[in-house]
Amino acid sequence: LNEQKRLTANVWNWDPAWKVEYWLDNQYKGVLKNESGLDPLTVKLYKGPTLPAARSFAEPRPTNHLFVVSFGTDVKQVKVVATDRFGNKYESATNT
Repeated sequence: LNEQKRLTANVWNWDPAWKVEYWLDNQYKGVLKNESGLDPLTVKLYKGPTLPAARSFAEPRPTNHLFVVSFGTDVKQVKVVATDRFGNKYESATNT
């Protein structure tokens, strides 16, 4: 990906009835793509020879509740809103 940033949202407790949407610089863009894989933050914190000793409960494991999007380097803010099957909304925003 040339000249792009990538956001990975790890949406705990997600199930297929949820909707995970995103905004770039306060403009609605749509539904985030669901992917299975390793949470990049967990890998950064707990994987590798110079990191804490392996603990089974903290080792990175594949998960199906990751959502990803790539966007241009000119984007200043990303917001993600996850809506569960009951209509509860969980929101997070970050400056890039």
